[in-house]
This record gives sequence, C-alpha cells and structure tokens, in this order.
Amino acid sequence: MNSRRKAGAPARAFGIFVALHVLVWTLLPVLLTYNLPLDTIEALSWGREWAAGYAKHPPMSGWLAELFRWGTADWPLLLLPQLAVGVAFWAVWDMMGDVLSPRAALVAAMALEGVHYYNLTSLEFNANVVQYPFWGLAALAFWRAVRRTDGAGLGWWALLGLACGGGLLSKYSFLLLPASMVLALIAVPALRNQWRGAGPWLALAIAAAMFAPHVLWAQAHDYPTLRYATGRGESAVANPVLSRLEVLLSFSAAQLAALAPMLVLLWAAGGRPGATTAEGGGPWRLPARDGWVLLAMGGGPLAVYLVAGVAGVRLHDMWGSPVLLVAGPALAMAGGLQLRHPKRFARVFGVWALILVTLYGALAIGGPRLRGNLSRIHYPGRELAAAVSHGWQQARGAGVPVPIVAGDMWAAGNVAAYLPPQAGGRPPVYIQVDPVAAQWLDDAKTRARGGVFVWEAAPGRALDAPPADWLARFPALQVQPPLTLDVRRFGRDFTVRAGWAILPPSGP
Repeated sequence: MNSRRKAGAPARAFGIFVALHVLVWTLLPVLLTYNLPLDTIEALSWGREWAAGYAKHPPMSGWLAELFRWGTADWPLLLLPQLAVGVAFWAVWDMMGDVLSPRAALVAAMALEGVHYYNLTSLEFNANVVQYPFWGLAALAFWRAVRRTDGAGLGWWALLGLACGGGLLSKYSFLLLPASMVLALIAVPALRNQWRGAGPWLALAIAAAMFAPHVLWAQAHDYPTLRYATGRGESAVANPVLSRLEVLLSFSAAQLAALAPMLVLLWAAGGRPGATTAEGGGPWRLPARDGWVLLAMGGGPLAVYLVAGVAGVRLHDMWGSPVLLVAGPALAMAGGLQLRHPKRFARVFGVWALILVTLYGALAIGGPRLRGNLSRIHYPGRELAAAVSHGWQQARGAGVPVPIVAGDMWAAGNVAAYLPPQAGGRPPVYIQVDPVAAQWLDDAKTRARGGVFVWEAAPGRALDAPPADWLARFPALQVQPPLTLDVRRFGRDFTVRAGWAILPPSGP
C-alpha cells in the first residue's frame, strides 16, 4: 500500500529534486573553486592508510574520501557530500510518506533545502556530513521497526543496526541518536514490548560488531579520538554562569536560524498547520506512539546538547547539523502538513534557491577580491605540489617518487593530494610531524625513507627555516629556498609562499 501511495508524479518529482540538488551543489564548487577544502584534504590524508581509526575521528570519512579520490580530480570529492545529503533526503522523505500525503511528503522533503547545513555548508566533506545518510537511514529504520508488530520488522531492525554502526564509525556524537531511541524504548510504555522480540538485540549486535574493530584500535592507541572529542567540548574559560548561558544561546540561535527558512517553506506550502487530516475528515492527530518516536529522534539529541551546554560543554554549531534532518520533518509530520498552496510554495522555493545560488557565487567569487587574500578553496594546491615535485626530482633524480610528505596539515596535505602521478601512488602524510596525529609514521620511519617537509608562514616562524623542533629531530634536513607561487583568481593576482625542505633517506 505504501509503495502504491507514493508511486506516480510526487515520487518522480522527488527524484528530480534530489538529482537537481546533487547536480547544482556539485557543479557550483567544481566551477567556482580551485582547491579541495581543509577537512576534505585532511580526510584524504587519513583515508590513504585505511586504518580502523584516526586521531580526530573514527574512520568513515577517511575511507569514503579515499574511495572517491580518482586521480587528482576534485569533482568526485565534491560529488560525495551531495550524495550523502541525497541519501538522507530520501530516507526522511520515505519516512514522512507513512504519515503525510505523497504531495505533502514531497514539499516537506524539498523544504529541507531551507537548512543551510544541506547546501552551503555541505560542500566540505567531513565527519559531520558523513553522518547524514546514516542518521537519515537510522531514523527511517527505527520508525518502521517500532510501528510493526509480531516480528515483521526484523529487516528494519537490521537496517537500524547497520546505519548505527556506520554512523558511529563516522563520529562519536552519532551515539546521541541511538541513545535517544533506547531511552524511548525504555520510557514509553507503548514501545517497551519491543524488547521482548529479537529486533532491538539484533540491531545492537550488528552495530556493536561494526564498531568493535575501532574500539580495539582505540584501545591499542590510547584512545586518541576520544581525547580529541572531549577536548573539542572543553570550554576555554572556567565556565561561569554567564559563559555557559552565552554558549547555550549561541548554539540554540544557530539551530533556529538554520531551521527558520525550512519553517517558512513549510508555511508557504500549508499555511496554518494541522487543520484537517489529509482526507479532510476532521482534526489531525498523530498517534501517541508515533509522537514519542518522533520526539525521541528529532528532539532527543538536541535536548542532550542543550543539557551539555548547561553543564559547561563548549557546543559547536555544526554539531546540530544531522539532528535537523529529523527535527524539521518531525514538525511537518506532527503538524499533519498538507499542500494547500502549491503555487505559493513553488514561488518561495524558487526565490530561496536563487538566493542560495547567488549567495554562494558571491562568496566564492567576491570573497578573494574583497579580502585581498585566498581562502582554502582558492589555494594553489596543485601549483604547490608541482613545485615541490619538481624540486624533489631535481635533487633526487627524475622519476624518483616522493616517499613521505611531512609538515603542516594544510600544506603537506595539499602536496600529497595533488602530487603528479608517481610510482606507488600518493605518499603518506606525516601530519604536523606528530606520530599521534599520523600513527602510521614515526620519526624513525621518516628518517629511513626520507621525503619532503612543507610549512606555512606563522607568527614566530620563518619560511626560510623549519621549526626548531623539526631541525632537532631531523638534523639531515636540507632547507630549500621558499617557494613563491603567483596565481590569478577571478581577475586578481595573488602570491602564496611556502617553506620546504628535503630529507634524504638514511636507509638503503
């Protein structure tokens, strides 16, 4: 019945909407940027190693970035985050179709375009964006699983386990979603009988089996990812009452601001919410069980963040980005959205889409011209890599591959990502010249294999000499003249400089 209800024009329109979203938000950065963003460069540095975990995050973002690194082309890695958004959109659209009419589910899904997390700030593939498809699929699976009886939902419980396992391998904060689901299964009387079946235990077993290799890796490496995660939440001050209130209000305001355009779009589609059922047969009322499920998924993680803020945790705005995937649609479902004003919705949606595209174009093109310096997405990473490769080959011989790139995350990561093709593929990155940040390397391996060191100018650091710590640990470093790269971006000339050095191999 469900598939028949969604068949036809609304389903086709949803497919067109997602395809256009993926196309537009992939093409815009392909056409208007010159370099991959910082987090994507970092993910590439991790993903090459195929480790079970990395110093900052679990491995999923690195793994997927590596799968989508095809030569030195940027477009696959710009496509990847939009595929993540597209899968998430599909999952919540499918979920909303269980309650709303096909046309209402369509416009509610389209209204997600009002949340900037899923367009303007989704272009940088990172540990936040990689959660999106798993968050959406987990919500869909839990919704379907608990609304079925007599063991008919085991397939959905299995999907829930897979989605939660993938989400936990993306970022630890994903745990807030399954934790909210477990709390609902315990606290809501109408849901407690689920524990008598195999479903919740199956989901738990699948998720635990997927996450176990990362736990073993973390234990073997003294839990670097957990230490990073807790450090990100530490407040920079002593957490007086006013500081906590400021953090809490800032985070809450950011989420409301992100959600506001979506609410405007929902209003444009339906006007006054919840007046009648889809069939026009009386007041809309969502069954209590379904309301608790939506509250757990849409409100549970947000509530935990707010409590954490009160407790003194330093909240980051982007932490709320996956939560709104369900929070927004949950409001549409709870209110019984109906498409009463399709033309008004189309006009408002079209204006909003035009604003988004224009804003991105203005930021991408006008940013460097107005600021007078290059942002990360306009950095000459390819030029830097080519210059380093040329200097290395002049010193070590034509055709000799660069074995290791060490140094600052940004500069070294760009060199490794954009090096011209060489035997053995991309070299590993000794991130920050720190064996904790890059646990696949250490000083001894780097001295034995040799490589290049790259750094940027910084307060107290000159380009014609690497940091004193590096020189003390690698006395054989051969410092090279700083590289000067002259590039032109959108009709304006820019100069970028970087320091670099060659480390001859000490081994055979």
